[in-house]
Amino acid sequence: MLLAPMEDRRPALRLQRASGESRVAFDLREGRTRLSDLYQRDPCRVLFPEPEPGDPPQAVLLTTSGGVTDGDSLKMTVEIGPGAAAVATTQAAEKVYRAARGAAIAPSTSPSASAKGRCWSGCRRRPSCSKARA
Repeated sequence: MLLAPMEDRRPALRLQRASGESRVAFDLREGRTRLSDLYQRDPCRVLFPEPEPGDPPQAVLLTTSGGVTDGDSLKMTVEIGPGAAAVATTQAAEKVYRAARGAAIAPSTSPSASAKGRCWSGCRRRPSCSKARA
């Protein structure tokens, strides 16, 4: 009786993958920028730290997983309406793991500000940052 090599007899390994989404939207109401929509699906989360007086609201986008790898599907959307202003940033750098042979990782982000909305990067307080607001 002929047997196939050991690696050919093993069942295909199915790896656990993440499929998450977060969506946060801000609109101008009663003269102030306010949260108008929030949707979160694991492992994507949005935190809202208290801004300094006079600063726009903040949204911190993060994942609760240990990192991102091939096969993960993470969608994060930020929308800022007309006349509104908000800061969207991440908690920290995200660990991106090496993809399996033949697989690819294609990150995607979708910030959106209306023609009269304002969206700033999270580094607005560092004067050395080219994206810092004036």
